[in-house]
Amino acid sequence: MENKFEIELVGNEKDIIIRSDNEYASAGEFLSKIKGAMKRIEDELEPGIKQAFGTHKLLVAQKKKYLEPFENAEKSIKAKMSAYYLQQEALRIKEQKRLEAELKAKHDQEALENAIQLEKAGLKKEADIQLDFAAERKPVVVVENTTVSKSSNVKKIFKFRIVNEQEIKRSFLIPDEKAIGNLVEALGMKASEQVGGIEVYEEAVIYSKTFY
Repeated sequence: MENKFEIELVGNEKDIIIRSDNEYASAGEFLSKIKGAMKRIEDELEPGIKQAFGTHKLLVAQKKKYLEPFENAEKSIKAKMSAYYLQQEALRIKEQKRLEAELKAKHDQEALENAIQLEKAGLKKEADIQLDFAAERKPVVVVENTTVSKSSNVKKIFKFRIVNEQEIKRSFLIPDEKAIGNLVEALGMKASEQVGGIEVYEEAVIYSKTFY
């Protein structure tokens, strides 16, 4: 694939110093030799790569063909299970809030009755403390979601949908670098005036001929 000379090419680039037109021309010739070695490697390996890619592409297509019906069935069943689970979860939360409200009302009533008795006994300060405590007390009732499948688990995750692009904070907006790059390529330095917030700079790209 590579002869000894071509192997020795790699690494010699470190010794190249360009301080004159002649050295610049010599560097260009060396670059062309590098390109030639690369081209020979590509020519030798490319047929095998294409064959392997063709086999890979065929197997991927077959895999997709056989898996697709099962994947569609999986998505359908998961969607139905998810919808039912969320429905039951909403009912669970509703029932939990109802029970907590009932318990809160019960505690408030007990606190009020106790406060009345304390106030009758001349303990106004203690009665106020009793009422304040009842007002701040938030009873918790746990109602479990009984929707269970022995062969699957549920993991609750959060997702989002955009409802108003104009209200999205700037820090979450990503510049379209592809569009900016196309404009810079077309307009050069003038692109910065249209885009704003960018600095257009120039680079010299070297294209070399290939020597076999």
